[in-house]
Amino acid sequence: MAEARSAVQTPLVKAKDIGTTSSLEDILKYYRQMLIRNYFRIRNSVRNGMWPTSTNNLFVACGLSMYLMEYDPEYAKSLTEQLKELASHLPLPKGTPKWLRNALASVGISFVFFITLMKVRQYLLRALLSYRGWMYENVRQISLKSKIWGLTVKFVSGYCPSLYSCQRSLPRMPVPKLGDTIKKLLSSLKPLSTDEEFRELEREAAEFERSLGPRLQKLLQLKCWWAPNYVSDWWEKYVYLMSRVPLAINSNYYALDHYSWSPTTRQ
Repeated sequence: MAEARSAVQTPLVKAKDIGTTSSLEDILKYYRQMLIRNYFRIRNSVRNGMWPTSTNNLFVACGLSMYLMEYDPEYAKSLTEQLKELASHLPLPKGTPKWLRNALASVGISFVFFITLMKVRQYLLRALLSYRGWMYENVRQISLKSKIWGLTVKFVSGYCPSLYSCQRSLPRMPVPKLGDTIKKLLSSLKPLSTDEEFRELEREAAEFERSLGPRLQKLLQLKCWWAPNYVSDWWEKYVYLMSRVPLAINSNYYALDHYSWSPTTRQ
């Protein structure tokens, strides 16, 4: 695919190419593009990290708390008293104006409320997305449980999600049982081994299941609770990066699934 793209694309030829020294205009253009690219990368990272909440929740909370502390409405007297009590504990000089104290207290309270709301919605969405009962139901006969689940997910989710917005809200990957993992490994290695080699593999698997396997299984279960993906980092470090076998490049493996299939025998 890379060779085909390079063959059909239009060659990039500079209109002004004098020598090998870049002009000041090219340097400024390069740094401008780099700054714009970094800005959008940081902006997308912040948005994806805050999802399903957004900065609008922070602004609304800040404005509402500032309004309550400044105007002290009668219908929210108890809440206003608690906000003022929190504002009085701020380490500010005695001569600080009231509006500045209220503004700083509103910002601090809004940040705490925003972070709490973000974490609660992320963990609630993670718990909701672990439900898979809707996958086995008829489209025309959806149960009441799945309907309530869909409305709850719609209510908890944010708006305008991007590709990586759900990374912090995905349910954790379940850890399979040790015996099932060993059985699947042996079944995958059986066609590649002789009878003597397979008996040796079975002996080593039984010894691993008795000795070291349960301890590693417990460590894996602990990691699945705090890591978003307990497979990728260990696989990359201990399998991919430790391998010294050269990787095949410019290859297409999508044609190997039909290598033994012949559409017709007539020419």
